[in-house]
Amino acid sequence: MNMTLKNHSCRGLTKGINRHFSTGDGVRNINNTYRYPDDIVGEVHYDSRIISGAMWDLREILGAELTDELVLRSMKLEPRDFQEYLEDILIVDDDNADLSDGTPHINAIFKAFYVNHGIDSEYFYLVAPEVSGEYLPSCSFTNNDTTTIAASVTDVIDVDPSSISMTVNGEPVALTNAKISNGYRVEHIPTIRGRGSCGLFKCLGYRKKLRLTQLVIFRGCKTSSLKYS
Repeated sequence: MNMTLKNHSCRGLTKGINRHFSTGDGVRNINNTYRYPDDIVGEVHYDSRIISGAMWDLREILGAELTDELVLRSMKLEPRDFQEYLEDILIVDDDNADLSDGTPHINAIFKAFYVNHGIDSEYFYLVAPEVSGEYLPSCSFTNNDTTTIAASVTDVIDVDPSSISMTVNGEPVALTNAKISNGYRVEHIPTIRGRGSCGLFKCLGYRKKLRLTQLVIFRGCKTSSLKYS
């Protein structure tokens, strides 16, 4: 509360109280990059910098007024650890009593808590990204025929283009991508070798958190894929 009231990320900047006043770094600075669980040391004041950093980052994204409301109302739910605090913030932010479809500010909360500070929750992964594709209706190819495989991947949480993978006949292929609203449009132009009806299988996969997996969103129950047959 001290930091948000003073609109400054450093605690202990009052002249005469501590030696950190002249340097401007305070006793603790919550504008930081500490991550859970990497930077946990088992001391409450040091460890608190992780969750405080997430709250400060959320404040930078959403503004002081909205963030203070989310943080203070979440405190009243008496969370016992970082994850519970995060999930209480999602509960407070929710507008329809259903976390399975996200919350109005879930993207900002995801960035501040997980991307910046490693604090995670299964509620980030309940909403499967939407995958829509474009392809020729026929699966009949001739020697060296090329057919563009295109798809759009969108999500309530920003899509990381490096987390999108495509396989053709089980082999990963290179993609080009272009930013669209809430996601990316990806394309691949394969060279199909063979004749006649091919029973070709092509899939687009989307994976969170850069897990080494294809065709499956590894977290929670989300699976998004395209099958061309």
